[in-house]
Amino acid sequence: SPYRSLPNYLANFRRGTLDPLSDTVRQGRRNQDPSATGTWVPDAEHPQDSYARLLALTGHGTAGGWLTWQPDDGTDTVRTQPVLWFRPHRHFPAGVDQPWAEVTTTSTILFVPLAAVAAFRPDPGVCADYRQA
Repeated sequence: SPYRSLPNYLANFRRGTLDPLSDTVRQGRRNQDPSATGTWVPDAEHPQDSYARLLALTGHGTAGGWLTWQPDDGTDTVRTQPVLWFRPHRHFPAGVDQPWAEVTTTSTILFVPLAAVAAFRPDPGVCADYRQA
């Protein structure tokens, strides 16, 4: 894998770390095209490589773009929305082995478990459009 040179904290990923939060998220991931250039679809079977791809896609920092996710536990749909800021983190401070992302929309900051994410596609145009509005 080309991502083996990333920091050792990636080596601690265990199987199941990126398992979908629900059947809704599982179906949302199936509906994505994981081979689409520039789109990250979490791969629960290979969480270490999957997270490494996300880091590479976001430039190891933050990116604006399109987030497809299940916003509320118990809903039966995923939605795609523009986000101004998407920054992945390896461990949520309040949980063990829970990767998550800090997400900023036009009105709020959210802390989203990657288990709720069906896909993320960086798009610098999202931020540019917001600045022009």
